[in-house]
Amino acid sequence: MKKIYKICILCVCMVGALSCNVCFAVNESEVIETVKILGIMNGDENGNMNLTSNVTRAEFVKMVVCASKYKDSIPEQSYYSPFNDVTYKHWSAKYVQIAVEAGWISGYGDGTFRPDNNITLEECVSIVLKLLGYTASDYVGVYPYAQLTIYRAIDLDENVLTLQGQNMLRKDCINLIYNMLISKNKNGQIYLTNLGYTVNNGTVNLNDLINSNLKGPYVVSTSIYDLGININGVTVEKNGNGSSISNINKYDVIYYSEVLKKIWVYSNSVSGTYQSVIPSVNSPTSVKIAGVTYNIESSQASYQLSINGKYKLGDKITALLGREGIVSVISVDDYVINKIGVITNIANVTYQDELGNDYTVKTITIFALDGKEYKVETDKNYYDQGDLVKISYASSKSNINILSKKTISGKVTDKKIGTYKIADEISIIDYNGSNCKEVFLSRIIGMTFNNNSVIYYELNSNNEITSILLNNATGDLNTYGILTNLTESNGNTLKGSYTYYSNEKSNIITTNNILYNVKKGPIMIIYDDGAIDTIKNLTELKNINEITPLSLSNAAITMSLSDDIQIYLEADDEYTKLTINDLVNNFENYLLKAYYDDILVNGGRIRIIIAYEKN
Repeated sequence: MKKIYKICILCVCMVGALSCNVCFAVNESEVIETVKILGIMNGDENGNMNLTSNVTRAEFVKMVVCASKYKDSIPEQSYYSPFNDVTYKHWSAKYVQIAVEAGWISGYGDGTFRPDNNITLEECVSIVLKLLGYTASDYVGVYPYAQLTIYRAIDLDENVLTLQGQNMLRKDCINLIYNMLISKNKNGQIYLTNLGYTVNNGTVNLNDLINSNLKGPYVVSTSIYDLGININGVTVEKNGNGSSISNINKYDVIYYSEVLKKIWVYSNSVSGTYQSVIPSVNSPTSVKIAGVTYNIESSQASYQLSINGKYKLGDKITALLGREGIVSVISVDDYVINKIGVITNIANVTYQDELGNDYTVKTITIFALDGKEYKVETDKNYYDQGDLVKISYASSKSNINILSKKTISGKVTDKKIGTYKIADEISIIDYNGSNCKEVFLSRIIGMTFNNNSVIYYELNSNNEITSILLNNATGDLNTYGILTNLTESNGNTLKGSYTYYSNEKSNIITTNNILYNVKKGPIMIIYDDGAIDTIKNLTELKNINEITPLSLSNAAITMSLSDDIQIYLEADDEYTKLTINDLVNNFENYLLKAYYDDILVNGGRIRIIIAYEKN
């Protein structure tokens, strides 16, 4: 479920004339995108936001400076040492200097700032309130209770899970700073307007924020340098991940914001037969290529696919895709696809050409190692769903070659997988024989791969891993639930009936000639080739003594929670959904039973938590 950020009208007499905030709601992903677009926080070289990492004092100072009116006047480097331990050579010196001069921070009595210390909630709140214009005269009480009172009163605490005295995580810093952006300052102005952005009815429209500064789409004909874009100091996002100028290639579609100093790059395309058009070839708004309908984004593409353009129904074409659809069309002879992936679908579809004649096309869909789906046409019949293949499309025809398994083993770090180094940009796909899922590097760090963990991998010219296909290594593609009822017959024919509860729904699995030999309680269902391969009971993590929004611990081990953790309150064999915040905030009121799928080195995660109210 997506989290909702709410800002509600609230007046609290004990803190004086506090500003009332405007009620609205915004999607969590938009919060992250907003702080990224504004340059407040960005992901690492792989696009990973590392939301569960701690934040240092220096890092938070950089965030708030980038969220301030000084964001456009940050010097290239500092020639001033604001503290004994923040010399002009320190990476954060220019940010710390601005924060000191603005009166947002001060050091310790010994003349140090301690930039590498983790920052706590109250330290962050104190700085944010200063950006909103609050001073010592506004506080009733002593530090940090007075500051935290205002923090809660003006809803700066929305979706911030860190408590007083605890170190802030990157995710909570994002939430706190976003709440600051849309809050009114002490003088009653919405803070974001101080940064020069328009706020309508007290809300920020993310699309307007991006689109108001966006140029494009442009198609790279040779290189990015031919487009006349000022690339000095720009950040690059390619297909949703952090990237660099050097990774922009011919035929990539780009959008550019000069104000935000950011380039968005899309290297998506589809090659196949131009099969149909809506509403007509006189004025096309969408077309079907290789069995899939795509909107037309640009006037150039609309003309190319119209009755006056070069490409006609039945032609083999390559469409270059941007943010909202087809940006341009080129001949398949000019664009060569070379992708490795897993076949996820094979379909035969009949269409009509421009003259009304029927023709049938066999389309193969692969989920490639770059995390995207590709559809190509073939006249061969020996491919099966689940085959590992390499596809190429050129000279108006496709070539699909079945590949042999290519495995790798060893421990995974942020730098290596086994003995191989990891490239600056790596694509990781997990596959369970039925479905594929893109995985961030952080998900597999700490795991140890065996010979069955990896199906295939690719290396660049520097012998670094650029892409890797996993064999259901994370377990994240399995189905998890609670087995509530089962019957198994061992007569002449083996029969089984298994009722399980998952994501607030009851489901039944029936079997012939197979029994799974499981017992009631939390289970995982493992699939292969679209069918159930096996059902196993999860393992209980006993004697839980600590819980956080991200993990559970007992005296011996700490285990991370899965991204799609299921949490239930059980009473009289009935299950009521709870949230992790319910458990964190009322830990002393519950007896918890937590269940995991595997050990840590195999990527194990807590999948299900069952809570029981204490008497």
